Amino acid sequence: MQKEVLQPIHEQVFFTESEINLDDLMQTCSQKTLKEEYPLADSVENNVVIYDARNITPLIDNSNQEKRVKTELNHILEKGPGVFAIRNLYEEKVIDESNVIFDKIKIRVTLFLTRLLKMKLLIKTIISLLVAIQGYGTAFKRLPSKTLKPLSVIMLTTS
Repeated sequence: MQKEVLQPIHEQVFFTESEINLDDLMQTCSQKTLKEEYPLADSVENNVVIYDARNITPLIDNSNQEKRVKTELNHILEKGPGVFAIRNLYEEKVIDESNVIFDKIKIRVTLFLTRLLKMKLLIKTIISLLVAIQGYGTAFKRLPSKTLKPLSVIMLTTS
């Protein structure tokens, strides 16, 4: 199979605001998309061309048919309504499995954030206690330094 050689792009596809004509845009947006214009499509709903993956996937195995599919999709995006949808692109099982994984991720993130908030509250409490201890410093200065260190360790390791 020969490798396709891409042709240089000479057509301007991006425009400045001053180059856009609102009347042209309104005319383009008001066009009705007809199913007959897209023979490989299953239907057209609200100007969206809809394909069923079960019908177009087998066409990809044949290079001529694949070109038909690509040409039709390109026409939709370049000169047609600009949007298409493909139904049944993924099996329900794959979507269900992905949802289970996503739900597990949400649970883990929620647990992590909950732990983080608890740690934040713990740190705020420790800081408040340290500020209080500093405020009552004269009373604690009489205690031997060995007495305060175990107290600090106990406070930091409890949850």
